[in-house]
Amino acid sequence: MDDVPLMPGLTLLDDAGMAFDDEAGRVVESYAYGVVTEAEVLAFYDETLPQLGWQATGLGSYGRESELLRIEFLVGGPPLTIRFFLSPG
Repeated sequence: MDDVPLMPGLTLLDDAGMAFDDEAGRVVESYAYGVVTEAEVLAFYDETLPQLGWQATGLGSYGRESELLRIEFLVGGPPLTIRFFLSPG
């Protein structure tokens, strides 16, 4: 997801996730990890994403034009693993 920045302190899991486009739009799933808290991640994206045209639609959920971005936290850690899921919205 080139248009969604990776929070400092997170590392992208290159071999995890997927991406494809269809007539409804793009679907992208990616994972990152880092020694950060859920609160720090949410605060970063709550501050950063509106500058890129995203609007918060719920906790860890953002919408822009016809897309929906969800940020989810996987059980386990440290380090914390985060799932980013972009889909038509």
